[in-house]
Amino acid sequence: MELAEASNPLLDNQYRVAVEDYRFNDALSYVWSKIAATDKLLTENKPWENIESDPEEAKEVIRNAALQVREIGELLLPFLPTTAERVLDIFAGPKIVKAEALFPRLEK
Repeated sequence: MELAEASNPLLDNQYRVAVEDYRFNDALSYVWSKIAATDKLLTENKPWENIESDPEEAKEVIRNAALQVREIGELLLPFLPTTAERVLDIFAGPKIVKAEALFPRLEK
């Protein structure tokens, strides 16, 4: 498994320096790279398929992904405060709270 828990995502030098230098596009590119890495983790490991055959591995993948989503929520606070707070609320406790979609699909 590639991703790991960070103690404080706002201390990440690349992100912090980008925000401090008002290079918000670079800061958001960093966040998108974390989103892509978390998506890749879930897509490659497919914990929903492995929960029966290897429950410990599936739980570890889900735990890791949840930690990454919390970190992404922290990083998004300056840019999307309401949405970031919702993400952090959903992933605040030991169990993920079911919630409405953060970005509902637009009807055509």
